[in-house]
Amino acid sequence: MNVSIKLPNDLRGKILSFPFIHAFVKEAKKRLNEDEEEILNLHLISNKENIDVLNLLPFNAYYHEIDNEDLKTVFTIHRGVANLKIDKTDLFISTTESFVDASIGKNLKASVSAGFQVGKNAFLLKKKIPLTGSHQSEQIFSLIKSIVEDELPFMPNVCSREVTPLYADWNMNPYFVINLSLQGKKVHNEWIELINLFEHLNIVLMCDSLEIDDQEEVIAEFIKGLSTKNNYKIYKHESNINFAKMVTFSWCFVSEDSPLVQLAAYCGAEIFHLNRKENQDKFGPQYFIGDVTRFSANKGDFDYGKIFDDIYKYIDLKAKDAAE
Repeated sequence: MNVSIKLPNDLRGKILSFPFIHAFVKEAKKRLNEDEEEILNLHLISNKENIDVLNLLPFNAYYHEIDNEDLKTVFTIHRGVANLKIDKTDLFISTTESFVDASIGKNLKASVSAGFQVGKNAFLLKKKIPLTGSHQSEQIFSLIKSIVEDELPFMPNVCSREVTPLYADWNMNPYFVINLSLQGKKVHNEWIELINLFEHLNIVLMCDSLEIDDQEEVIAEFIKGLSTKNNYKIYKHESNINFAKMVTFSWCFVSEDSPLVQLAAYCGAEIFHLNRKENQDKFGPQYFIGDVTRFSANKGDFDYGKIFDDIYKYIDLKAKDAAE
C-alpha cells in the first residue's frame, strides 16, 4: 500500500501532525497484517524548511521536498509533484486546508484522495472529512477517517525515536537549556536575573529567534555579563535533529514561544514555557509525552519573579539529586 501525505509547511504544524502520523501508521499496519504480502510504503511530502524534523519519527518513511515556489498555485504544483518521483499512490492525504495541497493527489494520480471538506477542496477529494476540533493536532487527527471506517482510535500521546546525546558527557556534567528571547536586537535582560540565581551549574544558552550567523556572537556577548560561577555553553541552532539530541538529555528546557517548545515536548523533555501570545488551545503541545509547565503573560509581560522562583526550585532539586 503506497500512501502519500502532504504535511503542513511550518515547523510547528509539522510537529503537531505527528500524533496523526503515528496513529495512521499503526492503523494501516494493523489492516495490512491481514495480507502478509502487502507492506506500507509511506511518502511524506513537505517543503524544504525544517524537513529534517521528520527524521525523528520512529518508523521508516520516504521524505520528499517541494520548493516553496512550486507550492504557490495549482499550475506550479504540477512541476513540483513531477520532481517527487513517486510512482504510484493508492491513498493521498492532505493535512492542510490549502487548495494547492489538495490538488497534489490529482497530480499523483492517486486512487483515493482525502482531506478536509473546505471550500473548493471537495472537488479534488474522494474522501471529504469535516474540519472538526479546536486544536491543530485534533483537526489533523480527524483524517484518520481516511483509513478507519468503524470506531475511531483515541488520540495518542507520542514521542520521538531514540536519539544519541549531543554532548557525550551529559551524564557526568548534567545541564539545562535556556532559549533566550530578545528585546530589540539584544538578549532580554531579565534572563540575567534567572541565570545568576545559580552556582556551579552547566547551562546551555541558545536563541532560535536570531539569524544563524548572529547566534554565537550575540550569546557570547550576553555571557560576558553573567555570573562567572557557572559553566556556559552556546548551542547554535542549525539542526532540529541536534536540538532533539540536546534537549532529550537535559534537565529541562526554558523558552518563550517557539516551535521548539512543541519539539522538546515530542522528545519527552521537561519544559518551562513562558507563553507570551501563542494560542495554546490551538497550538499547545498537548499530545506529546513531555511535561510542560506554562506561564502566561499578563498585559503583555510576565511576573518574572514568580516564574524564575518556580524554575529555580525545580533545577535546585535536580542539582541536589545529582550531587547525592
